[in-house]
Amino acid sequence: MIQKNLFIAWMVGGAICLCCACGQDNSRNLDTRKVQWKNSKQLATDKKSPTCEIDIMIEEAVSPEDVARKVNSQIVSQVFGYDSLDVKVAVDSFANEQNRLYSQECAGSYAAHPDTDKEWYQYRHYVRAEEKSIYPNIITYEILIENKKGTNRKSSLRTFLNFDARNGERINVADMFKPGYEHVVEPLLMRELQKKFNCVSLAQLNAKGILCNSRLYVPDNFRPGKNEIKFLFNESEIAPHKTGEITLSIPRSLLEQVIKFK
Repeated sequence: MIQKNLFIAWMVGGAICLCCACGQDNSRNLDTRKVQWKNSKQLATDKKSPTCEIDIMIEEAVSPEDVARKVNSQIVSQVFGYDSLDVKVAVDSFANEQNRLYSQECAGSYAAHPDTDKEWYQYRHYVRAEEKSIYPNIITYEILIENKKGTNRKSSLRTFLNFDARNGERINVADMFKPGYEHVVEPLLMRELQKKFNCVSLAQLNAKGILCNSRLYVPDNFRPGKNEIKFLFNESEIAPHKTGEITLSIPRSLLEQVIKFK
Protein backbone atom coordinates (compact mmCIF):
# COMPACT_ATOMS: atom_id res chain seq x y z
CA MET A 1 0.00 0.00 0.00
CA ILE A 2 2.81 2.41 0.90
CA GLN A 3 4.56 1.69 -2.39
CA LYS A 4 1.30 2.25 -4.26
CA ASN A 5 0.74 5.60 -2.53
CA LEU A 6 4.30 6.65 -3.26
CA PHE A 7 3.80 5.74 -6.92
CA ILE A 8 0.60 7.79 -7.11
CA ALA A 9 2.27 10.73 -5.42
CA TRP A 10 5.17 10.53 -7.86
CA MET A 11 2.78 10.46 -10.83
CA VAL A 12 0.76 13.42 -9.53
CA GLY A 13 3.90 15.40 -8.83
CA GLY A 14 5.24 14.64 -12.28
CA ALA A 15 1.96 15.71 -13.86
CA ILE A 16 2.02 18.99 -11.95
CA CYS A 17 5.59 19.68 -13.06
CA LEU A 18 4.70 18.82 -16.65
CA CYS A 19 1.71 21.18 -16.57
CA CYS A 20 3.86 23.95 -15.14
CA ALA A 21 6.47 23.38 -17.81
CA CYS A 22 3.83 23.44 -20.53
CA GLY A 23 2.40 26.65 -19.08
CA GLN A 24 5.83 28.26 -19.22
CA ASP A 25 6.31 27.19 -22.82
CA ASN A 26 2.90 28.54 -23.79
CA SER A 27 3.67 31.89 -22.18
CA ARG A 28 6.59 32.26 -24.59
CA ASN A 29 4.58 31.33 -27.68
CA LEU A 30 2.51 33.65 -29.84
CA ASP A 31 -0.75 32.56 -31.43
CA THR A 32 -1.44 34.16 -34.80
CA ARG A 33 -4.05 34.20 -37.56
CA LYS A 34 -3.75 35.31 -41.17
CA VAL A 35 -5.31 38.54 -42.41
CA GLN A 36 -5.31 38.66 -46.22
CA TRP A 37 -6.32 40.92 -49.06
CA LYS A 38 -5.74 39.99 -52.69
CA ASN A 39 -7.41 41.58 -55.68
CA SER A 40 -6.83 43.43 -58.95
CA LYS A 41 -8.58 46.69 -59.70
CA GLN A 42 -8.98 47.40 -63.40
CA LEU A 43 -8.25 50.93 -64.55
CA ALA A 44 -11.01 50.91 -67.17
CA THR A 45 -14.06 48.87 -68.10
CA ASP A 46 -12.36 46.85 -70.83
CA LYS A 47 -11.03 43.52 -69.60
CA LYS A 48 -7.57 44.13 -71.05
CA SER A 49 -7.03 47.38 -69.19
CA PRO A 50 -4.10 47.77 -66.76
CA THR A 51 -4.66 46.83 -63.14
CA CYS A 52 -3.57 47.73 -59.65
CA GLU A 53 -2.68 44.42 -57.99
CA ILE A 54 -2.72 44.29 -54.19
CA ASP A 55 -1.48 41.21 -52.37
CA ILE A 56 -1.29 41.47 -48.57
CA MET A 57 -0.82 38.77 -45.95
CA ILE A 58 -0.18 39.58 -42.31
CA GLU A 59 0.04 37.13 -39.44
CA GLU A 60 -1.93 39.02 -36.82
CA ALA A 61 -0.92 38.27 -33.24
CA VAL A 62 -3.85 36.92 -31.21
CA SER A 63 -2.59 35.80 -27.80
CA PRO A 64 -1.34 36.42 -25.18
CA GLU A 65 -3.56 39.48 -25.57
CA ASP A 66 -1.30 42.03 -23.86
CA VAL A 67 1.68 40.96 -25.95
CA ALA A 68 -0.38 40.66 -29.16
CA ARG A 69 -1.73 44.18 -28.82
CA LYS A 70 1.75 45.71 -28.69
CA VAL A 71 3.09 43.50 -31.51
CA ASN A 72 0.17 44.32 -33.83
CA SER A 73 0.50 48.04 -33.13
CA GLN A 74 4.17 48.02 -34.18
CA ILE A 75 3.43 45.98 -37.32
CA VAL A 76 0.62 48.29 -38.42
CA SER A 77 2.85 51.32 -37.86
CA GLN A 78 5.82 49.78 -39.70
CA VAL A 79 3.85 48.51 -42.70
CA PHE A 80 1.13 51.11 -43.18
CA GLY A 81 2.17 54.10 -41.08
CA TYR A 82 -1.13 54.03 -39.18
CA ASP A 83 -1.59 54.56 -35.45
CA SER A 84 -4.28 52.96 -33.27
CA LEU A 85 -5.80 50.70 -35.95
CA ASP A 86 -6.22 46.95 -35.65
CA VAL A 87 -4.68 44.79 -38.36
CA LYS A 88 -7.81 44.07 -40.43
CA VAL A 89 -8.95 47.70 -40.43
CA ALA A 90 -5.43 48.80 -41.41
CA VAL A 91 -5.28 46.31 -44.29
CA ASP A 92 -8.71 47.34 -45.59
CA SER A 93 -7.90 51.05 -45.26
CA PHE A 94 -4.56 50.72 -47.06
CA ALA A 95 -5.97 48.63 -49.92
CA ASN A 96 -8.92 50.94 -50.49
CA GLU A 97 -6.69 54.01 -50.39
CA GLN A 98 -4.27 52.54 -52.94
CA ASN A 99 -7.13 51.68 -55.28
CA ARG A 100 -8.50 55.21 -54.94
CA LEU A 101 -5.10 56.77 -55.64
CA TYR A 102 -4.59 54.46 -58.63
CA SER A 103 -7.77 55.68 -60.28
CA GLN A 104 -7.00 59.29 -59.38
CA GLU A 105 -3.47 59.17 -60.79
CA CYS A 106 -3.95 57.05 -63.90
CA ALA A 107 -7.55 56.89 -65.15
CA GLY A 108 -7.59 60.28 -66.91
CA SER A 109 -4.23 59.80 -68.60
CA TYR A 110 -5.08 56.28 -69.73
CA ALA A 111 -8.38 57.45 -71.24
CA ALA A 112 -6.66 60.32 -73.06
CA HIS A 113 -3.82 58.15 -74.41
CA PRO A 114 -5.31 54.68 -75.09
CA ASP A 115 -2.40 53.67 -77.34
CA THR A 116 0.23 54.10 -74.60
CA ASP A 117 1.99 50.92 -73.53
CA LYS A 118 -0.20 49.51 -70.76
CA GLU A 119 2.87 48.65 -68.71
CA TRP A 120 3.06 52.35 -67.84
CA TYR A 121 -0.16 51.97 -65.87
CA GLN A 122 0.43 48.60 -64.27
CA TYR A 123 0.74 48.93 -60.45
CA ARG A 124 1.53 46.28 -57.83
CA HIS A 125 1.68 46.34 -54.02
CA TYR A 126 2.95 43.26 -52.19
CA VAL A 127 3.12 42.94 -48.39
CA ARG A 128 4.09 40.06 -46.15
CA ALA A 129 4.43 40.15 -42.35
CA GLU A 130 5.18 36.72 -40.91
CA GLU A 131 6.24 35.52 -37.49
CA LYS A 132 9.60 33.73 -37.66
CA SER A 133 10.76 33.41 -34.06
CA ILE A 134 13.81 31.31 -33.17
CA TYR A 135 15.62 32.99 -30.28
CA PRO A 136 14.36 32.20 -26.73
CA ASN A 137 11.95 34.81 -25.32
CA ILE A 138 12.06 36.89 -28.52
CA ILE A 139 9.21 37.18 -31.03
CA THR A 140 10.58 37.99 -34.50
CA TYR A 141 8.53 39.21 -37.44
CA GLU A 142 9.89 39.40 -40.96
CA ILE A 143 8.23 42.12 -43.03
CA LEU A 144 8.62 42.43 -46.80
CA ILE A 145 7.14 45.34 -48.71
CA GLU A 146 7.44 45.55 -52.50
CA ASN A 147 5.98 48.21 -54.78
CA LYS A 148 6.06 48.55 -58.57
CA LYS A 149 4.47 51.45 -60.40
CA GLY A 150 4.47 51.39 -64.17
CA THR A 151 7.92 51.11 -65.70
CA ASN A 152 9.63 52.42 -62.56
CA ARG A 153 12.12 50.17 -60.81
CA LYS A 154 10.58 47.88 -58.22
CA SER A 155 11.23 48.98 -54.65
CA SER A 156 11.80 46.36 -51.99
CA LEU A 157 12.17 46.73 -48.22
CA ARG A 158 12.72 43.85 -45.80
CA THR A 159 12.58 44.51 -42.06
CA PHE A 160 12.91 42.39 -38.95
CA LEU A 161 10.93 43.47 -35.88
CA ASN A 162 11.84 41.88 -32.55
CA PHE A 163 9.74 41.86 -29.38
CA ASP A 164 10.17 40.64 -25.83
CA ALA A 165 7.84 37.61 -25.69
CA ARG A 166 7.20 38.24 -22.00
CA ASN A 167 5.76 41.75 -22.33
CA GLY A 168 5.56 42.64 -26.05
CA GLU A 169 8.06 45.49 -25.85
CA ARG A 170 10.11 46.24 -28.98
CA ILE A 171 13.73 45.06 -28.87
CA ASN A 172 16.17 47.30 -30.72
CA VAL A 173 19.87 46.62 -31.13
CA ALA A 174 20.66 48.67 -28.00
CA ASP A 175 18.29 46.42 -26.03
CA MET A 176 19.89 43.27 -27.42
CA PHE A 177 23.49 44.20 -26.61
CA LYS A 178 25.42 45.75 -23.74
CA PRO A 179 26.70 49.35 -23.94
CA GLY A 180 29.80 49.58 -26.10
CA TYR A 181 28.66 46.67 -28.29
CA GLU A 182 29.65 48.63 -31.40
CA HIS A 183 33.35 48.08 -30.71
CA VAL A 184 32.81 44.32 -30.86
CA VAL A 185 30.06 43.94 -33.48
CA GLU A 186 31.22 46.43 -36.12
CA PRO A 187 34.62 44.74 -36.73
CA LEU A 188 32.83 41.38 -37.03
CA LEU A 189 30.40 42.85 -39.55
CA MET A 190 33.28 44.34 -41.54
CA ARG A 191 35.02 40.99 -41.63
CA GLU A 192 31.87 39.28 -42.90
CA LEU A 193 31.25 42.01 -45.46
CA GLN A 194 34.77 41.69 -46.87
CA LYS A 195 34.43 37.91 -46.96
CA LYS A 196 31.08 38.12 -48.72
CA PHE A 197 32.47 40.26 -51.53
CA ASN A 198 35.91 38.66 -51.66
CA CYS A 199 37.70 41.78 -50.43
CA VAL A 200 40.49 42.33 -47.92
CA SER A 201 40.22 46.09 -47.38
CA LEU A 202 37.82 49.00 -47.35
CA ALA A 203 39.42 50.29 -50.54
CA GLN A 204 38.48 47.09 -52.35
CA LEU A 205 34.91 47.36 -51.06
CA ASN A 206 34.77 50.97 -52.27
CA ALA A 207 35.94 49.85 -55.70
CA LYS A 208 32.77 47.74 -55.88
CA GLY A 209 30.61 50.66 -54.80
CA ILE A 210 30.20 49.41 -51.22
CA LEU A 211 30.43 51.87 -48.29
CA CYS A 212 31.26 54.73 -50.64
CA ASN A 213 28.66 57.10 -49.20
CA SER A 214 28.15 55.60 -45.75
CA ARG A 215 30.04 53.93 -42.94
CA LEU A 216 29.36 50.43 -41.67
CA TYR A 217 27.20 50.38 -38.54
CA VAL A 218 25.17 47.92 -36.46
CA PRO A 219 21.59 48.14 -37.77
CA ASP A 220 18.37 47.76 -35.80
CA ASN A 221 17.38 45.45 -38.64
CA PHE A 222 18.53 42.12 -37.20
CA ARG A 223 17.22 38.58 -36.66
CA PRO A 224 18.34 36.64 -33.57
CA GLY A 225 18.75 32.94 -34.29
CA LYS A 226 19.65 29.79 -32.43
CA ASN A 227 23.33 29.80 -33.45
CA GLU A 228 23.79 33.17 -35.14
CA ILE A 229 22.44 36.69 -35.40
CA LYS A 230 21.73 38.03 -38.88
CA PHE A 231 22.07 41.73 -39.69
CA LEU A 232 20.26 43.02 -42.77
CA PHE A 233 21.07 46.03 -44.97
CA ASN A 234 18.45 46.81 -47.61
CA GLU A 235 18.97 47.87 -51.21
CA SER A 236 21.02 51.08 -51.57
CA GLU A 237 21.72 51.21 -47.83
CA ILE A 238 25.45 50.50 -47.94
CA ALA A 239 25.88 49.40 -51.55
CA PRO A 240 24.50 50.21 -55.02
CA HIS A 241 20.90 49.23 -55.71
CA LYS A 242 22.01 46.55 -58.16
CA THR A 243 23.82 44.73 -55.33
CA GLY A 244 20.48 44.06 -53.64
CA GLU A 245 20.01 43.50 -49.94
CA ILE A 246 23.00 42.34 -47.90
CA THR A 247 22.73 39.90 -45.00
CA LEU A 248 25.68 39.43 -42.66
CA SER A 249 25.59 36.55 -40.17
CA ILE A 250 27.64 36.56 -36.96
CA PRO A 251 27.92 33.38 -34.83
CA ARG A 252 26.45 33.84 -31.36
CA SER A 253 29.62 32.37 -29.89
CA LEU A 254 31.45 35.54 -31.00
CA LEU A 255 28.80 37.80 -29.50
CA GLU A 256 28.19 36.23 -26.10
CA GLN A 257 30.34 38.82 -24.32
CA VAL A 258 28.10 41.67 -25.46
CA ILE A 259 24.64 40.03 -25.55
CA LYS A 260 22.47 41.64 -22.89
CA PHE A 261 19.03 40.17 -23.64
CA LYS A 262 18.57 36.78 -21.99
